[in-house]
Amino acid sequence: MLILTFTRTFKKQFSKFSTLEKKRILLRLEQLGQQQDNLDIKKMKPKSKKFYRFRFGNFRIIFKHTNKMTIKCYEICLRGNIY
Repeated sequence: MLILTFTRTFKKQFSKFSTLEKKRILLRLEQLGQQQDNLDIKKMKPKSKKFYRFRFGNFRIIFKHTNKMTIKCYEICLRGNIY
């Protein structure tokens, strides 16, 4: 099981979503922390920084593995606003 940490930007963006959307996001973050295989995760283009995007529905989460046991989430946004 991985430990999830969040940046201030992530927390600010997360607070703007409705209660229903927050529940969906928390459920998906729990799955990300458990490293399930059926998640849509892809490496971002500038490969030197090793950022990943996690896609579910219209949401995108940008994250990075800080070490083997920790994932740091940087941003969460709707698909059209994050890239």
